[in-house]
Amino acid sequence: MIRSGKTQKCLFGVAGIVIALVISVGLLSGPAFADHGNRPIRIVAGSPGWDHSFPFIAERNGYWKKYGLNVEFVWGSFVRSNQLQAIGDLDAGYTQISDIMRYHEKGVPVKIVASTTFGAASIVGAPGIKSIRQLKGKKIAVTSLYNVQYLVLTEHILPRYGLSKKDVQLIRTRAPEVAAMLVANDVQAAFPFEPFGVSAVGRGATLILDWDQVIDKKILNEEMFRNSFTMTDRLRVKHPDLAKKVVSAHLDALAFLRRYPDKATDILSSYAKRIDKKLVRKAYDKMGLTHSRIPDSWINQLAKWNLKNGFSKRLITAAEVTDYSFQKGHPAAK
Repeated sequence: MIRSGKTQKCLFGVAGIVIALVISVGLLSGPAFADHGNRPIRIVAGSPGWDHSFPFIAERNGYWKKYGLNVEFVWGSFVRSNQLQAIGDLDAGYTQISDIMRYHEKGVPVKIVASTTFGAASIVGAPGIKSIRQLKGKKIAVTSLYNVQYLVLTEHILPRYGLSKKDVQLIRTRAPEVAAMLVANDVQAAFPFEPFGVSAVGRGATLILDWDQVIDKKILNEEMFRNSFTMTDRLRVKHPDLAKKVVSAHLDALAFLRRYPDKATDILSSYAKRIDKKLVRKAYDKMGLTHSRIPDSWINQLAKWNLKNGFSKRLITAAEVTDYSFQKGHPAAK
């Protein structure tokens, strides 16, 4: 049972998701979602990694209560988070930018209202693998075959070393499994989000490209933003007063992350209990927190890669999928 105003792990089955996909148009336009009334605001996130740390901090520090918000916080899996994003069964959430563009094209009424972190992912290798060039014919673990890491790997990293996706075997793998697979040489490299790259190196894997080397600035002058804070129209358009408060709570969490890395580590570690707290803190140093908005140029670059890979049928623009108006006046916005 889900209770209003409490953290709940997402426990939705595959069958339920399929059914929801079929009836999603009706759900989004039907009377059940015509007005918020006393219904809590549903905010969805994946596992407690740094990219998705903002709602965990907002909950623990009381930012939602500060703005008088009644929040139902659903978390536990980035896959399930993406599924709920895909059918619009939420008010706000955290998911990858490339996914949001696909959902937008399919008619899901959702927009990016803030950034989260940039970086927060590294290329790590099995013992003895020190260069991308060594990966020809080898297996590389990725968390998805269509997300930002996949696009950056296949469109930017491999070509820099004279390789293409046809030269490697891409294996879809859960990030927590990366370290064991690398040490056992089941895969020869991986591109996990943090803190699982740090964890893998701590267990004997090699660091091939650190978070700030993933993008070659001489070729592409961008930071690798992967995730975003998004909001559906049922909150953003129909209840702009509540939407601004939700965004303000997110920006409060951003300000806290910038100023108190050790306290933020304590909070995140209290949710991610299976990960060594020292690794969580070390992973903090492998991300950027300087932006509250994702640069249009980066979104437009991802859109081009999405189209090239057949993930989109047309070129999506940053203007179509962003609305940063609710950040106005907040000191953490920049």
